Amino acid sequence: MSTLKHAATLSVGNGIAQLISLAGLAMLAHLYTPAQFGLFAIVTGVATVASVAAACRYDMTILLPRSDERARLALFTALTLAALSTVWLALLVGVLNVFTEIGWTNYWLEIAILTFSIATVQTFNVKRNREKRYQNTVLVQILRSIGIVGSSALLWRQPDGLIHGYVLGSVGALLITLAIEYRVEKRMPKCFPPRRLVFWLRRHAKFFQYTLPAVLVGSFSSQLPVFLIAAFFGPQGAGYYSFINRTVMAPVSLISGSLKVVFMREIAHMMAIRRPLVPAIAALTRRLSGFSALAAACFVTFCLLDGYRLVFGEEWAALDALAIVLTPVLAVSFVSRCLPDFAVVGRNALGLVYQLAIAAGAFISIYAAHLLWVGRLEATFVAYSLTVSILYLGKVVSMNWIARMHDRGLVTT
Repeated sequence: MSTLKHAATLSVGNGIAQLISLAGLAMLAHLYTPAQFGLFAIVTGVATVASVAAACRYDMTILLPRSDERARLALFTALTLAALSTVWLALLVGVLNVFTEIGWTNYWLEIAILTFSIATVQTFNVKRNREKRYQNTVLVQILRSIGIVGSSALLWRQPDGLIHGYVLGSVGALLITLAIEYRVEKRMPKCFPPRRLVFWLRRHAKFFQYTLPAVLVGSFSSQLPVFLIAAFFGPQGAGYYSFINRTVMAPVSLISGSLKVVFMREIAHMMAIRRPLVPAIAALTRRLSGFSALAAACFVTFCLLDGYRLVFGEEWAALDALAIVLTPVLAVSFVSRCLPDFAVVGRNALGLVYQLAIAAGAFISIYAAHLLWVGRLEATFVAYSLTVSILYLGKVVSMNWIARMHDRGLVTT
């Protein structure tokens, strides 16, 4: 019962945050052009990929120790890595800005600030997950959405108002997070000597060796369509994809991520006490599939009724047709992303292979469609949607198969 309560808290809270973001998008769509949304998507996409890798996945080690002192060491390790990674990223993008003509590198400072802010907030989210303080996580998410929408609206006269509004909202979320943690702990995060940090890095090196590459590739594959579409169709094409992503895919990812946080913890506990996984995984898959099918039907109906044109204006009317062809990947990815990662069931290498397959599938489908149907954005969306849907379905099938293998091992032992 507590699991459902925690999942409901995260889902409802993040749902409110998404409603705020969607309402804000309805307003921002009338203030910014698809090309501006395209540039915004590229910059925030780079920061999103970097923020996932910033802590080298040592943030996940916060969940492992029984003692709070070890958990604080894990927190300090993750925050230190995030800070060092951000400095390295700022230097790298800065050098690229000086010696290349890549447009998005002009925003090296914004990318660095976003990377550190997002990575730090994510790290404290894991800490709050350990302590079951889900209300705090939801509060930060809601205030972040309000800050991003409000800042972007106030800066609409600036060409880069979307980017700078996102930066301000993310920094605001970081400051709120630190204020909440200070109120709870009565102090800032505890510091540890370098030798303790090295000890923790060595003890959990598998997170860096296996989990980090898998998650990094997964994050990159989710942003890869934006980068490729921008290269083949320009900022406007990237803006179209980005807008669909923010109105549909981003809510799917956020809600599924919230559910996965709770389910992942429960599955890990079930494995630790050697309980069968098939009943839980199979039931979860059925319920998620039913909900996903219903949501997909509602979304298709919205698009058939010219929902994007009515809500966001004539400039976005093309999205009604483009969004429909992305429905399969939206539906299947929701189920796939809600299920626990392969790392939770001890299949780190398989997780990496799966994420590489997603990235390869996204690249091949978009690039091949561009070669076969030059200039046809809708055909490119169809190829991407069908290819990646099959790969997401592969994860769902694989996770259920792994659960069966786990349960068979319990019987034989």
